[in-house]
Amino acid sequence: CGREPVPRAATGGFGGRAIVRADVDALNAGVVTAVGATYAPSDHIEVGLAALLGKRAGFEAGATGYLLEGAVKPTVYIGAPVLFEGGAYTGVHGAAGVQWDPSRHFGVFANIGFSYFPAVPTGYVHMVLLPALGVQGRL
Repeated sequence: CGREPVPRAATGGFGGRAIVRADVDALNAGVVTAVGATYAPSDHIEVGLAALLGKRAGFEAGATGYLLEGAVKPTVYIGAPVLFEGGAYTGVHGAAGVQWDPSRHFGVFANIGFSYFPAVPTGYVHMVLLPALGVQGRL
């Protein structure tokens, strides 16, 4: 259709990545930091696993979809966080945002989403609004 393909350098390409993401729970005055590794089998999807570090520790498996190619692209994310406090409890995390890749080896992203936990320890809420900022390094 007369359009030049976007060079892989602008999209990040395939392969391994490291991420650091800060989820801000403004309503409950907390921050959870996600530190993990991801793998991108294509330009449009990435799967990963991250440790969740904050008031409560845990981990999260998830997948990010990149809706466009290029240096700036909208994203959607779905994850399954597991937190530990008096036992393990599992939830779902969904978010949408944008990622900017100024180079093949580095990206920054921002999104807004929520986490929902069907069962929580006493004193915790079931749903949390989570704006987030993060960075991504790529091989």
